[in-house]
Amino acid sequence: MRKRQRTNKRINESTNKRINESTTEFVVTLGGGVGFVYSSMNCWRSCTPLRLFAILLLCVGIATASTETEQINAAIQRAIALEAKKDFTSAIYIYRGLYIQHPHRADLLMRLESALSRAGRHDEVAVLFRQRLSSVPNDNNARLRLGIALFELGQIDSAAASWEPLLQKATNTHPFAIIADRYRKRNLDKRAEQTYRRARIALQDTKLFARELAELAERRAHYPDAVREYLIWIRQNPQYRAHVEARLRDMAQNGDQHAEVFGLLSSPKDQTDLSLLIEYALPAGFVAQTLDLLLSPNAPTDNNWNYLFRIAHYALDNENPTTAIAAYRAICDRADRSDHLARAQLGLGKAYQLANRPAEAQNHYSDLITRHPNRAEADEARFLVGIILRDHHNDAGGAQQAFQNLIQTHRRSTWRYKALFALAEGHLQADNTDKTRLIYHQIIAERATASEATEARFRLAELHFLSDQIDQAQTLLDAVLKTDVNRDIINDTIALSALLQEGQRADATLLSAYASACLKLRQKDQNGALHAFETLHRAHPQSFLADRLLDHQAKIYTDQKRYPQALQTYRKLIATQPHSPLSPAAHIAQGAIYDKYLGQYYDAQKIYETLLVNYPTSLEADIARERLRSLRQKIQTLEKTKEAG
Repeated sequence: MRKRQRTNKRINESTNKRINESTTEFVVTLGGGVGFVYSSMNCWRSCTPLRLFAILLLCVGIATASTETEQINAAIQRAIALEAKKDFTSAIYIYRGLYIQHPHRADLLMRLESALSRAGRHDEVAVLFRQRLSSVPNDNNARLRLGIALFELGQIDSAAASWEPLLQKATNTHPFAIIADRYRKRNLDKRAEQTYRRARIALQDTKLFARELAELAERRAHYPDAVREYLIWIRQNPQYRAHVEARLRDMAQNGDQHAEVFGLLSSPKDQTDLSLLIEYALPAGFVAQTLDLLLSPNAPTDNNWNYLFRIAHYALDNENPTTAIAAYRAICDRADRSDHLARAQLGLGKAYQLANRPAEAQNHYSDLITRHPNRAEADEARFLVGIILRDHHNDAGGAQQAFQNLIQTHRRSTWRYKALFALAEGHLQADNTDKTRLIYHQIIAERATASEATEARFRLAELHFLSDQIDQAQTLLDAVLKTDVNRDIINDTIALSALLQEGQRADATLLSAYASACLKLRQKDQNGALHAFETLHRAHPQSFLADRLLDHQAKIYTDQKRYPQALQTYRKLIATQPHSPLSPAAHIAQGAIYDKYLGQYYDAQKIYETLLVNYPTSLEADIARERLRSLRQKIQTLEKTKEAG
């Protein structure tokens, strides 16, 4: 007995010595990264054979679990690769097998659901999540996805019933957002709106989902509701002001209910409100009303100059001289900077010119030139004085002198070259083609690579055409077409070149007679030109020039205030040449006569609406839309006046 004890003692000492020499620690790592360190002094010396066997079994289990995890991950990667190849059937087979073996792993359930959904097998997804909810009834994610599967199957009410418990217990916006988004994608806008509004009530926040509600209302053409929600959203997110401004402009141009929307915007409290008002009100036709608001005592006063100028410019560009005059006068009365005053005086002159009050326009231009002789606005004013003298007072000599005065400032501004072109036109009207030609060459020499040189070359070609020098004209036009400096001139060049080529091919004699008539028109011999155009059209009613001949006649009739003849000629052009590029413009001209000169707003409205039906993609269609908005305002005012009377 004692011998056996001594033997065991020697064995233990020998074993401990070998362990201490070879290792000091043994680390066992369990799943989840939890590790246990077995010190050689703490463990091996105290290990009985039974404990040592347990440790070895644990190590084997850990190794087996690690291998199993690696196998699962490898299977998942194979399934992902199959999904990428659109082999959903094989991927689903792998995911389903893994999920059956490991039903506690939610990630496998989600991967299986995703593959089934991508394969369009939503009925199986519904079954899958119903089974999940039967075992885990509080799994909100499963309930949400069950609703989505039912929704994709077209079972809208069943989906809503599945989502209802989520919405009842929701403590944040997430479930409302997901569910409403599903409704929106199916164009179920009413349900989406109800979901968003329910979120506001449930979460006690009336500002939630303002942008989404605004977009829904806009899509349903409920523009006042859309604007209300956009106003809520912009208060929370002022950095998106540009986006809201763009939406307001679109509603103004393409929507209705303008009066109600304008009412919502007509009490601006700060610069953001004022900016939104301007962006909507101007294209919606509330130009005068917006100016009144801006000049009222309660309007925000910071940086109003830009808004006043915008209103004035918009009114001027849209041929509303009354409002333009009022706006520019307001600026002149308040201006304390020379640049503001110069811009306002120039605009005031233009507004009076538009209102056919040339004497007052000229007075403002002259005052501007006297006060600010070296500003760019003064150069433009000098040019416009020349235009007034030429076109309103028929003072050709005075006009030429005004243009010369501008040219002699030797400032290489845009207005210098406009004056040179106008001076050349004056020489052409006086039948002095040599001086006209010299000026064009001067412009080419000074602005060899600029757009003015391109225009001068085109004008030289046009001069050759008017002089019946067709070959020289075509040579110059070909040279101009090799450049792309001035888009407008290039378009005119293409049109004239096509006319010359077609005329030489079809009837060179008719082309020559047409050039002679055009020269009469350029030289202000309206009666001689009108007679020539009428004669040519009677002789050649179906020629390649038929639409041009009618268009020239109608324009001369309009200049001579012979509006019935002008309207009749435009109607003839549209009826006989419906595919002519001049037909949409003929509609615009007719509408302008009815609106501006005859005050027949309903007839003008009908003309513009006809244009939008017959030529919806033409450039003139945009002009018609703008004018229709203005006309509707006039018609409403007229109807209110009738009701009051």
